[in-house]
This record gives sequence, structure tokens and C-alpha cells, in this order.
Amino acid sequence: MERKIKVAILGLGWRGKDTYAPIAKEFPDKMEIAAVADLDKERVNDVAEEYNVPKENCFYSAEEFLEQDKMADAVFICTQDKQHVKHAIPALRKGYDILMEKPISPILEECKEVLRVANECKRKVVVCHVLRYTSYYTKIKELIDS
Repeated sequence: MERKIKVAILGLGWRGKDTYAPIAKEFPDKMEIAAVADLDKERVNDVAEEYNVPKENCFYSAEEFLEQDKMADAVFICTQDKQHVKHAIPALRKGYDILMEKPISPILEECKEVLRVANECKRKVVVCHVLRYTSYYTKIKELIDS
């Protein structure tokens, strides 16, 4: 990777705040958090302070963020599962690549729509399955194997 990737994180729950945001500290030459959005204002303010996100790039909903001009290379969609598609489609149309938590949608037609729009906009959508390596699943596997 030649340059630092700027990301916006939509949803600052366990996945957005505690799983993905710390990557910016682990690899500061690779990733910078350019914007954040969450319904919890305290969480937005805490993450903004911790990762030096400018106040003007802090939003109190994903929808508010998506109304803005493009301000990052990629968007991490870590909002509630049922919101993924309604956040992904406008993000793709704005020119963002997307890292999305699973599921894209439980509705096959919505999954196909995300794929269609991604292809139309020549953008990438990566769907994460990160829980399989969390400490509690590792421990459960270890106990089962023993």
C-alpha cells in the first residue's frame, strides 16, 4: 500500500469502536480515521478525541454522514444489521469502498442490489466475519478440543 487509507466508521459499537478503530493505532502509516458517526453522542466524542477526528467530521447518525461530500476512501459500515443496505447504497454512489459487517441483508434481493450498485459504481464491498477469531470463541474451541 503506497498511501494511508482514510476511513469513516459508521456505528461505534463493539465492532466499529473496539474492533476496527484500534487498527488505526496499530498501523498508523496505513489507516487514518477521517470521520465517525453514531447515535450515541458521547461515543462519537470519545472516539473523535482518541483518534484525533476533527469535530466537523463527527456525525450523530450514519444518515447525517451520508449527506456530506465524500471525505474518506472507504466506509466501515458497523451500524445495526437491518441498516446495512440503506447505508451501503448511498455510500457506494458517493464513491466509497465499503467494509461491511455481516450480514449484508437477510433478503437476497437486497444483497443483489448492493452487488449491482457496487459493480455499477466500480467500488469494492468486503464483508467481515470477524467473530470467529475473538477470544471467547477461541476459548470455546479450546475447551471443546480438550
